[in-house]
Amino acid sequence: MNILHKLLILATIATCPAIAAESKLAPIDLELLAFADTGDIALLDKITEIALADPQNSLPVINKHYLTARSNEEQLLLQHLLRTLFEATVELPGPSSFHGIKLTWYIDYSDGNLSTYPLVARVEQDSPAELAGFREGDCIVSINSKDCRGHNSKLVALETLNTVQPDSEVVIEIRRTGWVLTGQNLKNKPHTLTLKPIKLETQHDLTDYQDMMFGVWLSKIGH
Repeated sequence: MNILHKLLILATIATCPAIAAESKLAPIDLELLAFADTGDIALLDKITEIALADPQNSLPVINKHYLTARSNEEQLLLQHLLRTLFEATVELPGPSSFHGIKLTWYIDYSDGNLSTYPLVARVEQDSPAELAGFREGDCIVSINSKDCRGHNSKLVALETLNTVQPDSEVVIEIRRTGWVLTGQNLKNKPHTLTLKPIKLETQHDLTDYQDMMFGVWLSKIGH
């Protein structure tokens, strides 16, 4: 047996575990790996078809590739795919009323403690939220005395706000500082604002609501 033959045998043995591992991957995993390697947009149609046929098992796999994408472009395309699947498989209940707040998360680390709060990312002009005095950057601590801190803080806030009936008053405790400009901690300056949502009308833009619910749905995949 010559040296070249020995090297070929050693290379085969070395790659056998990888070959065996790849052969055990689900079809959608293989398609996603191929997409990551080639960037072939046409593969997304096949991935979508597989995912729609078995969303329960496919979504965690797609989400895994989305979170570990090799480039921004790949991640954006996989996010778009996840949004398509969200809209195709989730029957999204509309909010009971309109308040005009777009939420995001704020993570506060101080005194050795980690806390997550819903944060007001945008206040729609002439909305009930603007009339109540909300500002971008307000940190929501509680809604009607219901604590909004923790891992599911945004979900708690969304579910509470979106089930409020029109013309009902909602008492919201917030923390307000100049953190956006100065980086100050959000512990100080408590405020209590009273929000009075109005009846949802066709002219009200629900894009923010749909984006927020997509984010909540995305955070639940695999949990």
